[in-house]
Order: sequence, then structure tokens, then C-alpha cells
Amino acid sequence: MSPEWCGLPAGVRTLEQAEAYWASGDPQVLDRIRQALGKIEVPRMTNVRRCGRWGAEGDEVSQERVWSGQLETAWRTTARVNVAAPTRVRIVADVGAHGIVRAEDLAWRGAAALALADALCAAGYTVSIEAVYCNKSEATDNLRRLSLTVKDWTAPLSLTTLAATIGTASWFRMGFLTLCYTVSEWRESVGGSYHNNVTEDIMRELYGDEPNVTRLLVPASVLSAPSAQVWLTQIAKALEAQAHPAA
Repeated sequence: MSPEWCGLPAGVRTLEQAEAYWASGDPQVLDRIRQALGKIEVPRMTNVRRCGRWGAEGDEVSQERVWSGQLETAWRTTARVNVAAPTRVRIVADVGAHGIVRAEDLAWRGAAALALADALCAAGYTVSIEAVYCNKSEATDNLRRLSLTVKDWTAPLSLTTLAATIGTASWFRMGFLTLCYTVSEWRESVGGSYHNNVTEDIMRELYGDEPNVTRLLVPASVLSAPSAQVWLTQIAKALEAQAHPAA
């Protein structure tokens, strides 16, 4: 298990060293995510914040507009845009990958999750981000799941945390194997397991039924600029369709 395959610097070989690395953040990983952000475009989202409209009646009056004769637009009303979809969005990033996937290619998932979260927050959505890894034992077919909250609903987004969990392979390639050696029931997975894609059923098991939350999965297939762009475009269209369903 080489540091390069894990997505770690050459000198990081123990879990303690990896934890210090994750906490401080790797400038190369952060730069990789920033560069990736410059190569993808996020479609604009419908703003769901409360916004003001001017008219002939409302909650507040502008004396300046009255004095200037703009009586038809002198009153201001503040209201939230009426959208059909929930305004709370949980972004779930599948951080796993098969062994042949290069560690640096996972930066695209980090960039995609960050770009979407930024766009949603700017549009007034409340966003959380979860990093999830699933692994299945070849011997028993048991499914192991690891979940980590990268951004809670009310917390600001930390680029360092995102880079250490979603932007690199080190969290699941070193962290999961360490758990396998530590937890006796998981030792069967060492040397005989494979990545299992995160599914809607797995998300339901982890987070339950969330009728007032839209769950969005960053899939394991996001490994390049084109795949990240396709995913972001599809997600933006789906959100717009939910917000403004056809009559």
C-alpha cells in the first residue's frame, strides 16, 4: 500500500501521520481542486431566498419614489420565491474507487461537490455534504459503510475538510484498511474486498426517509472534467424541474 496509491505524501505511512495530514490539508490537493473548478461550469440555480418586489402596494413605502412620482412602484413587498422542491439539499459524495483509479482523479468529485454546494448556497438553499465509502467482502458478501459529515447544515464549508475526504483517496484507502485491522469483525475484508457504489438504498439506510430534503449523489463515475460537467448539468436541470414542475 504505497503513499502514492493512497493519495498521501511520500513521508506519510502511519495513521497518526495521515490524521495530521488530513487536519492540515495538502496544498497540492487544494490546488488540484481549485484548478478543477476552473474547468467546469455550474448552471445558475433559481434563487429561493426572500426577495423584494416593488409595486403599487406592499409592506414598506419609499418616500423618495413617492416624491419623484413613481407611485406605481413606491411600495416594497418581501416574499420567498415559491418553489415546489425542498430547499434543504444533502450532497452525498461516493468517495470510493477501484484500485486501478488514480488517487488524484478523485479531486474531480471534490470539485463537483464544492461547485454544486457553492451554487446552491448562493441561491439560498441550505446544504449539507456527506462523504460515504462502501466496501463489500468477497468472502461473506457483507457490506461495510463509512460515513463522514464534511459540512453540517449550519456550518460553513471547509475546503481543507473537503479536500481530505472527497478530494483524495487517502481517507478511504488508508482509513478503511486501518479500521479493518482494528475492528475484529471487519478483518475479513483485508485483502478480499472491493469497492461498492453508493446507492439510494444505502443512503436511505444511513439517513432514513427525509421528505423535506433533496438528496444528491456525486457518483463514483465522476473522475474527469467531462464527467463532472455532465453530472453538474444533469443535477441543475433536475433541480430546476423539481422547483418548477410542468403543469
